[in-house]
Amino acid sequence: MLIVIATQSFGQTSISTTQALAPLTAPSLLLNNNFQLDYLRNVNQNAPIIDKMEFRTETDEFDWDRQEYVFRTGFNSFKSRKIQKAITANRINFYQIKENELAEDYLEEQYELLISWYYSKKELAQIEDKEQLLLDQKTVYSKLVQASSGIELGKLVEVEQELLELERRKFKMTQESSNFEIQIYANASIKSSDQLSFDNWITLKRMQAVLESLKQNPNESTEAMLQTLRINEAILDHDFEITESQRILDYLQIKYSNRETPLIKRELSIGAGINIPSKAAARLKINETKLDLYDEELEGRILAFEQNKIVRELYGEFEANVAEHQLILEQEEKQNLTELFNRYAQSGMADPISLLQIKESIVNYQSDKLELEKEACRLYFEILKEKGKINITTPVNYLSNTLPRF
Repeated sequence: MLIVIATQSFGQTSISTTQALAPLTAPSLLLNNNFQLDYLRNVNQNAPIIDKMEFRTETDEFDWDRQEYVFRTGFNSFKSRKIQKAITANRINFYQIKENELAEDYLEEQYELLISWYYSKKELAQIEDKEQLLLDQKTVYSKLVQASSGIELGKLVEVEQELLELERRKFKMTQESSNFEIQIYANASIKSSDQLSFDNWITLKRMQAVLESLKQNPNESTEAMLQTLRINEAILDHDFEITESQRILDYLQIKYSNRETPLIKRELSIGAGINIPSKAAARLKINETKLDLYDEELEGRILAFEQNKIVRELYGEFEANVAEHQLILEQEEKQNLTELFNRYAQSGMADPISLLQIKESIVNYQSDKLELEKEACRLYFEILKEKGKINITTPVNYLSNTLPRF
């Protein structure tokens, strides 16, 4: 279900992040040239009841009037046909996941673009705050330089150099932000007249809650699911070889012999071939499929170990990042610089340089917090990917504070 949050204002529609993500789960993005999946779905893969049919004929003592005819039929056992059906279903699931993988790549890219655009806009706002601070510093130092203060001349030059560097940074960030916007709109087919809204962007606290709820959940990444299906097929192949080695009925046959007798019952006979089950006869195939199974299970354990290690490291980085962010909040609250700035500014007796220093500390706090929030969001998204939560089968907007499905 597509969740739409739209408001009309002067002909402009407000688009939520959910709406920017939803089109990336459309069936049209699925791989249209998945020939393996088409073949498995459209061509009968089931093992037939009759395995083979043979017709044989031979003469009796080279007498053409005493010709013999044999019709023989072999059968697939019920169990082997059941296993073959399970193998086909397993392969369909495998290629279906491979097909979904492409659409999920597009969805992940859209997530990354939204995250980058959101924080680029935040950084641009901070750059403007920093720019205003530097302009205020330039004004103060210019007045002090006019008052023949040599020390302030050096600081004035530093401020002007910082302004130039900040201008270049602002230009670069503006270009990047614009590129992010263009790609997001193109991916989701959003009209250029519409406005993407970040009003319900996920908070750091909400990220913590989401990741905590997923901490004990097994990894459900695409690669993990594909490896599970490879193991399943190896098990089925092994079971199939064992079943074939235990097959008792080899064939049934009808034999007609052209004898010099009026009794047809003497000319017709029915026979059967019976296999004597022996593991030794099928040992090579059984051993080969068993080794294949061990190989796939080993690959599965290696993959699970590596993914669990990556997730643990990402969780550790995220928690350290959150702890540092909390420390900055506590330091900021303890210093209470905003209230201090307002009080001194209103008193009219504060030194302009001191006020600018307080303001600079406030701007630096904001910059440090944003940098940590941006990194926390990146880590949050990486964990979601490793956990297999960015998918098109159960799509959830993990960038919204309410986590709506779409």
